[in-house]
Amino acid sequence: QEPLKLFCEDDQILICVVCDRSKEHRSHTVTPLEEAALDYKEKIQSQLQTLKQEKERLQDLKQASERTVEEYLENLDAERKKMTSEFERLHQFLEEMEQLLLDQLDEMEMEVRKQQKESDIKFSEGLSILGDLINEMEENCKQSTSEFLQNVKELLSRFKKEELHLPMEISEDLKEKLSIFDKKYISFEKIMKKCKDSLTFELQEK
Repeated sequence: QEPLKLFCEDDQILICVVCDRSKEHRSHTVTPLEEAALDYKEKIQSQLQTLKQEKERLQDLKQASERTVEEYLENLDAERKKMTSEFERLHQFLEEMEQLLLDQLDEMEMEVRKQQKESDIKFSEGLSILGDLINEMEENCKQSTSEFLQNVKELLSRFKKEELHLPMEISEDLKEKLSIFDKKYISFEKIMKKCKDSLTFELQEK
């Protein structure tokens, strides 16, 4: 086997003298290994120099950027402290308003839950009655024809007599309270929106 002393530029592989004369590589650019290596090393060194210069430039830009960012961060921190002081009083007022509304909601929630509990009891009673009647009817249907016909009139009579009184989900009084609260909260929302819009406009203008 011939030693690989040549480099095919087209295929980027090492070849021997015999391969150089073959049809596969005859039309290709072929150079001695040392010459090819020297040529590529020079190209790489040139690119390395360019890359090092680019790296140095980027490092300088990075340092300048970090200094600028640090200045901005210091300014922002000062502004944050000033805003925090101004907003604390507003936060306190809004928290008081929030607590007032939440207390009203809690009170109405307790009333809703109380009425729900009462409704659940009445619904359970109604379901129990219907369940008993359904079981009795199903058992009656399993009886013999004579027994079934003997009891059917009484069973149907009981079905007609069982009248369920469904409870109201929410009382009219509580509905009125909820309606009043909704109106108050809508007014509150409008005031807050107007305030936010005004502040947003002023801040955008500046």
